[in-house]
Amino acid sequence: MAGTLPRQAAVMCVLLCMAPLCIAQQCGIHSDQEGPLYFSGAPFREGGVVCAPGPSSDVVITISGTVRTEDCADVVPFAVLDLWQASSEADGTFYYGCGSCTGDNSKWADGPYYCRSKVTADKDGAFVFKTVMPGRYSSRPVVHIHAKVFLAGETGSAHTTQLYFTDDAASDSIPDKARMTVAADNTATIDIATPFAASDAAAAAASATPAATSAPGTNSGGESVVSGARAGAPSLLVVTTALALLVVALARSEGALGIL
Repeated sequence: MAGTLPRQAAVMCVLLCMAPLCIAQQCGIHSDQEGPLYFSGAPFREGGVVCAPGPSSDVVITISGTVRTEDCADVVPFAVLDLWQASSEADGTFYYGCGSCTGDNSKWADGPYYCRSKVTADKDGAFVFKTVMPGRYSSRPVVHIHAKVFLAGETGSAHTTQLYFTDDAASDSIPDKARMTVAADNTATIDIATPFAASDAAAAAASATPAATSAPGTNSGGESVVSGARAGAPSLLVVTTALALLVVALARSEGALGIL
């Protein structure tokens, strides 16, 4: 009996530890409005830059994450993110690129695709891009980045969403799954769950030749070179499965499956 209680306690501890993982696994999909300013054809930029610093020498932030399937259990290899946002200038003005601009086009610092770019995730669904903090404008005063996410090769329908920031009070009503925190080193991470099935993601990756990625953090072969634990970290499904097997092993060792 003396040896059984510690093992039963261990089983219950593992179960309690698994609970938040199971909840986190249900990551949820955040769909959002496309808005009136999207147009196709944005380029893949060298260095993965979406919106370059303006005259105000805005601080550049690096945003990374993983594109995941509908249940977050799998990744979307070579997913393509089509990104667009407002710039951020010292005088409070900001510009999007404009696909149908007329007249003086000089204010569009990079032509019609100013503050627009595509990036390609690597074989593990990991993406990285650099940009400035988006400007805030009166018609929609919440800081955000627009994104359309495609399967590899930009096949099929896109998942349309927006990315927000936790330190922007105007985004407090936005679900946390769509918000990210910019750290002191000007980096932020966010995973993007999509409605894509794992089988469709795998089929698209197998049939498409991945575009040369502009994202820092991937090489020409689509292999992840993102520093830190994110690139090689096991998925929540793998961790949860391993813990479940440990629970069963502990329970069987005591003939105590009844406590489960």
